[in-house]
Amino acid sequence: MEDEIPVTAPDAVAATSTGLSIQVAPFVGPVDVLVDGRRLFSVRLEDHPSTLVPWPDAVRPYLHGRAVIALRRPGGPVGAGIAADFGGGGRFEVVDASGRHLVVNKWGRLGRALGDSDPGVTARLLDHAEEVSAVLERHLGLEPFVTGGTLLGAVREGRLLGHDDDVDLGYVSSYEDPVDVAREGFEVGRVLRRAGFAVLRHSPGHLQMHFSHDGVSDHYVDVFAGFIREGHWHQLFCIRHPARRSDLLPRSTVTIDGRPLPAPADVELALEANYGPGWRVPDPAFRFETPRATRRRLDVWFPGVHADREDWALRPERAEVSERARRLVACDPGLPALDLGCGAGADTAFLADRLGRAVGLDWNEPALDRARAAVVGRNADILCVNLRDFRAVLRVGARLAAEGHGWVVLVGKLLDHLDERARDNVLRLLGMVLRRGGHAVLDPPADSETMTRSARHHGLVVERTAVGTEIRRAQVALAVA
Repeated sequence: MEDEIPVTAPDAVAATSTGLSIQVAPFVGPVDVLVDGRRLFSVRLEDHPSTLVPWPDAVRPYLHGRAVIALRRPGGPVGAGIAADFGGGGRFEVVDASGRHLVVNKWGRLGRALGDSDPGVTARLLDHAEEVSAVLERHLGLEPFVTGGTLLGAVREGRLLGHDDDVDLGYVSSYEDPVDVAREGFEVGRVLRRAGFAVLRHSPGHLQMHFSHDGVSDHYVDVFAGFIREGHWHQLFCIRHPARRSDLLPRSTVTIDGRPLPAPADVELALEANYGPGWRVPDPAFRFETPRATRRRLDVWFPGVHADREDWALRPERAEVSERARRLVACDPGLPALDLGCGAGADTAFLADRLGRAVGLDWNEPALDRARAAVVGRNADILCVNLRDFRAVLRVGARLAAEGHGWVVLVGKLLDHLDERARDNVLRLLGMVLRRGGHAVLDPPADSETMTRSARHHGLVVERTAVGTEIRRAQVALAVA
């Protein structure tokens, strides 16, 4: 049994670019990997067939420099450390562009952990969670409560978990048909946006509010839709558990750092539904293993639009102005510019300077912070837009088209980094913003033939010119406009 594993101090034997050789008995259970005393990731030893634990894929780009590597059982002492040198000089550390330490989260992605953040982040998180809850109660009559890792930390430790990165809120809809729950979920997003929150939609039943502090991205609050159907509590993104409405409402109370917060009526049922019967045992290496039938139901009812978002955040950013942007302004189009996939904003700032106005779109929150700083003092806007989200694309397309003029659009290689749905949404966006003139400049995607057919569907034509590939509105569409 997992709770019978002794809290021993495991030892790291060797560290190479392949992975860590570990000496520990028994070779089961969770182990934290520490780099210069900071937890970088956790693994379950039984998931590996030998004493070699490979580096997570998200860490591999950072494997250079020196560090002391050590191991520990969660809650136990730290084992003997070893000096590791991966070459290249400097220290081996995994940090974001602002120098803040990152960890590998339960999705295998890099993110920030509360344990590595400044002490004030807990108060800021809880303040914003209470503000979000108040809006949902006041405007929609919902009864939000803490759920997921937030509830787990409150019940088990009386605080937010150090390896967590957010506050999770859930609610129980009065509807039981998934279509009605999804419609309500879209209304939840509209209400929160009107209240002034920066809302990122992951699915019809999952929203995320992002907050900055001291000019950089600081934390976020998740809101998950839940409902009772056929004797089961369903909650995005992984719960389908036997329950009645009375198991969840009316709400009970838990405390985090002495602050009372609303919770489900039966907190133990809620935690078992989310984490299984072993939720009482700390396990920073926990991975969600959602039953196939549950995942199939929730994916069909509430299709996600957030896949690969973390991958975008890890893409290298270009600090210099691109040659495409220079070619774009050389033709002096006399129109403002739209920069798709603007990254850190180098091209957006350049285009605003040369053309008088520019708008940059991206989905990478850390890069967007730097893009906003790059365009300060210029006639430019930086917008967070998920190109997989059909509604988000329609919103920004309508906003830009309503300005009543054409645009020159910098697309570059963006289409090659998108799936079919997002590529179609980009072409839909171009069809909206080019109705009054202008053109888009892009590098031909790998499948140019399919892109040309899709462009035609949105009233666009693809032209090969001296400066590359351009997209314009078809003449018949321009005549109608």
